[in-house]
Amino acid sequence: MVMASKPRYWNVAFPLVVVALSVSPREVFMEHWQACIDSISSKTKDRTSRAVGMNAFVRLLWVYLNRCPESSTSTRRRLEGLLRNHFPVNTGQLLPTDLPLDPFQSPQCLTSPILFPRTVATQNRIAMAVEAKPEAGDVLRRPSVPYSSLPELSKPFLIDPSKRSFKHQYANVYFVRLVELRPIVEEHAKRLWAERHCGYIFRNYLTLVKPRLLPRILDLNRGQPCYIVGTVYMDMPLKPNVLEDMARSNWIAPPAPRPKFYSSQDAVHLEDESGRVRLVGDVIRKERDREGGGFVTGVIMGVLGFENSSGDFEVMELCFAGMPDVYHPSSLGTANGKGKARESMDVDDESKTWVALVSGLSVGNETSAPDLKSELLVEWLMGENGGAQDQLEGSRIARVIFAGNTLAAPIKGQDDRKIKADLNHPTKNLAHMLSDLLASSLPMNLVPGPSDPCGAVLPQQPMPKVMFGGKKMEGLECNTNPTWLEIGDRSFLCSGGQTIDDVFKYLPGKSRLPMAKRTLEWRHIAPTAPDTLWIYPFPDNDPFIIRERPNVYVVGNQPEFETALVGDEDKTRIVMLPSFAATGTVALVCLETLEVKTVAFEVPPWIGEVKVEMKEE
Repeated sequence: MVMASKPRYWNVAFPLVVVALSVSPREVFMEHWQACIDSISSKTKDRTSRAVGMNAFVRLLWVYLNRCPESSTSTRRRLEGLLRNHFPVNTGQLLPTDLPLDPFQSPQCLTSPILFPRTVATQNRIAMAVEAKPEAGDVLRRPSVPYSSLPELSKPFLIDPSKRSFKHQYANVYFVRLVELRPIVEEHAKRLWAERHCGYIFRNYLTLVKPRLLPRILDLNRGQPCYIVGTVYMDMPLKPNVLEDMARSNWIAPPAPRPKFYSSQDAVHLEDESGRVRLVGDVIRKERDREGGGFVTGVIMGVLGFENSSGDFEVMELCFAGMPDVYHPSSLGTANGKGKARESMDVDDESKTWVALVSGLSVGNETSAPDLKSELLVEWLMGENGGAQDQLEGSRIARVIFAGNTLAAPIKGQDDRKIKADLNHPTKNLAHMLSDLLASSLPMNLVPGPSDPCGAVLPQQPMPKVMFGGKKMEGLECNTNPTWLEIGDRSFLCSGGQTIDDVFKYLPGKSRLPMAKRTLEWRHIAPTAPDTLWIYPFPDNDPFIIRERPNVYVVGNQPEFETALVGDEDKTRIVMLPSFAATGTVALVCLETLEVKTVAFEVPPWIGEVKVEMKEE
């Protein structure tokens, strides 16, 4: 309080006073909170002080509504008096007669009908609602962009509960994948090898012949050059085997799970509906062990070579389906021009529109304290944190995508069987955070991840919206994992990260960015499913096939942030998102140029720590 009474230190000390008063006993808060608000008006002469004062004003009103012991009539009169004193603007009725004063029932009661109209009129804080170009001294406003959930692309990931059945065989998934992608790989192989001349020994004479495409692997002829297309199968000694695990379970403890299945003894096979053949040769060996290369089970691949005397297929070259064309919404027509990217557009920084990407929020984590970081993130997105430049950047964010692990997974303890009061409410805490963001006119998408309560089988179904308030959360959309979105005129393909996590186990490399790029070249998000990645047994389709390439490919819950632009003319921005709870990193993607930048939130290690001194007696 002494520091807050000095004008020099008021901007720093007064927020600490507000925090201390907010967590004080109810009697102490009710005695001093109104006097604290009254002291704000004399300290808000400059822009920075006004921002500090308005943040304190909102916080104290919010705490008052939560801890208020007065009746509704007394509460309404007190709020009207405060608003008339601090916002002397003729803006009509201060409090609607039907406005509920319970913030848990109506989280927007302080923002939408009360504070925003008056703060906009007095220009004392940032109001972000509609599109406008910010200038010095003007009100900052949040951009509004068109949005679509792309039902034609996202609908295959939705599973009808009335038709859900696990009686189907997973062989159907492999068969459908091969039938759909084989013509694409064959066409690519013909462009590469149809006019190629290969050496062929016939009756002790070396002749040059053109290789031909064999429709079935069973039609191989020894020594004759050809090319075949099929599904890759990896025979990996380190890959878990269910039968071996069952035989070993009665005798010894199971081994710890391995971070990778890859080893130099892995054998590569190619199979179709007729049979299977082993692939050998220097080309296969170098590709298998190459950094950024490798093979995974389930990929549709074409190989050029011949059958040797051992019955194996000696590979000379190989190819995949290749990247598909970028998805262009039909509503856009050819306005942007297919094949012409806009990465080189000269766009003013203050006019750029951004989409925030967050992964691994882990609300309710019991082993760490990420809640303060999450609170800083929410305040920054609402324009209530940081300096003028931070507020300007936050005001240009049009949408937020939470890509997996928004809720923390519960940790089993030794005393879980005991009946005890659980003071941790992850769902309620997340609902409050989302309602705060919606109150600032910031729409959101919630994509589930491994730790979210949506099951372990892909595609994960949307989290029930009723968990976060149901119809009250109009700006919140719960999506599947993976899912397609259209924001502005950019298409997004978002996943919670399980697909790349499983691909990582098959490949020798450490960086996951090349693995995400290869899934685009393979035209499949989850090639290792259903071999080592759990998925729903679709009877007649494979929704994980990438038929059209997105503008932005988002992979959540990765060890570190990585990004790259891939593709020829139409570029795709790949964004590998790290856990926000672990790194405090948020990625921002520009809709105009596909530029990416990160914002990091860090909490000093002394925050929240309690020092305990041990004394020996």
